Amino acid sequence: MILKSDFVRLVAKKGGYNICDIERVFDDMLNVISETVASGETIKLVGLGTFISKDAPTKTTRPGTTEVFEKEPTKIVKFKISHKLRDSLR
Repeated sequence: MILKSDFVRLVAKKGGYNICDIERVFDDMLNVISETVASGETIKLVGLGTFISKDAPTKTTRPGTTEVFEKEPTKIVKFKISHKLRDSLR
């Protein structure tokens, strides 16, 4: 498993960049993705995938029963992997 610090180091080494600069860019990128998806917009990163914000179902059943109840509306984030990345994993 590659952790964030390992990933940042790999990107910095591959591109010849400063580790601190890459870490700031990476943090900013994650913040923009979080804020954009939280606002309900979709982000499509060609070659990686798509981040989609959806409303979670408000009706659900209690585990072990058939009782249906309403829960508070919430948002969920889905990630759909791109075809290019999926094909590279095969």
